[in-house]
Amino acid sequence: MDDINIDIPKDLLYKLNNLLKDANYGHISLDDEIITLQEAMEVKFTLELIIEDSNNNPMQASIQGLTKDMAQTAQELLPEISSLIEPKFNEHIEHINKFAETIMLPIKAVMLANPITIASSPELLNQALEEALKRTNNAIQSIGKPSSKSR
Repeated sequence: MDDINIDIPKDLLYKLNNLLKDANYGHISLDDEIITLQEAMEVKFTLELIIEDSNNNPMQASIQGLTKDMAQTAQELLPEISSLIEPKFNEHIEHINKFAETIMLPIKAVMLANPITIASSPELLNQALEEALKRTNNAIQSIGKPSSKSR
């Protein structure tokens, strides 16, 4: 998820930075308008924590120095950051599904073959497994290389 970037509008970035600084939750600081999907998910989780603590955990809210305004701001920013995350997250899941599909093709081919043929020919099963291993290695090597969809 570190290779998928999300563009954050300047006004949202400003609001998020101010809230995260004031709320004293961890060390999250957004220095750039382009952040990774992982960073965006951490921000979303932090917003959810601010809301949860403010609503259901007054002692923690007090320790963090939360105010009702901070919780309200978090509540307002949560849908904005979520709407930026969702399409990128779906793209990431799609990439993982394609990865899994690529690996499974040779194994599926063997599974669809006649079971009697497989039982009488372990070489066929070994070939399919070797092909799956080769595809797995190729797919693993392609991870981290930017796709045409992500920046």
